Amino acid sequence: MSLVDPTDEFAAQLRDLRAACGNPSVRKLEVALREAGHPFPRSTISDKLAGVSRPSWEFVHAFVLTCARLGEEVVDVHDWRARHRRMLRRLAARRSEDRAAGAASSELADRPPRLEPVYHDTMRLLTADGPHAPVDRCVRVALVQGVRFVAHLAGVRPTMTIAELVAALGEEEFVRSVAAELD
Repeated sequence: MSLVDPTDEFAAQLRDLRAACGNPSVRKLEVALREAGHPFPRSTISDKLAGVSRPSWEFVHAFVLTCARLGEEVVDVHDWRARHRRMLRRLAARRSEDRAAGAASSELADRPPRLEPVYHDTMRLLTADGPHAPVDRCVRVALVQGVRFVAHLAGVRPTMTIAELVAALGEEEFVRSVAAELD
């Protein structure tokens, strides 16, 4: 896996094109793009040139043609399409590698790879108003901390529902673990 982010690398190529075409300001690019029927705001142009976000082909195509027009340069749109697709392939490969790394980490940790969120049930219970709401804020905080601790002790990701956690530990063990954490 390359250490260079494909989006950053592509942004550098866009900046090189901009420089080769006379280095027009972002404001000038915005006006020229709008006049050509591509109203990209300055913030979008800046983000794409800085590598903050991945540029769409629509943006790249419009940007390349606009730079060429402003700098009176000849550009190969097919070459830019190939560069853009190469960036997309590298991003897709990186995501695939990231997913594989995540799956391997999960397997190494010997944890279930996918469980329901634990904190939704907990927070719904602990932030409830009315007759079922815990009376004291300290009790709420202690319960949340207890559930987190029990999930950690059980060796599961803190993404289980409370019901799943109770089922995994057994009701008595769950109550005993929470009580021990609160002492």
